[in-house]
Amino acid sequence: MKCATTFFKALRNDNPANSGRLAGELLKFSNEVTMQKLVTDIAVKSRLNRRLAEKGECLRKCSTGSPWWSELGDYYIAEINTDNVIQTNVDLETLARKEGAMKSDEAITAELR
Repeated sequence: MKCATTFFKALRNDNPANSGRLAGELLKFSNEVTMQKLVTDIAVKSRLNRRLAEKGECLRKCSTGSPWWSELGDYYIAEINTDNVIQTNVDLETLARKEGAMKSDEAITAELR
């Protein structure tokens, strides 16, 4: 945050002597904020299912055309042995971070080809 604060102070002062240094600091700041490793949704689902299997649960995807989609949402969690639905309308990224299947510097992307 220090870099952004310095940059905005310089904008107010309009000091051309610091422009090169500030551009470098701003670039460093933007790289710190946006440098995330992209992980496919398939990889995240696989990681999640390995974690959930230890608890006897699995992540399932409900088809958009299914009559149950309005109740289950895109993703839901079910028990492996009984097929009982445990949780509906699961946000993939939130659950993955909660279960430790995604690191803080990772972001979900569509399948890379």
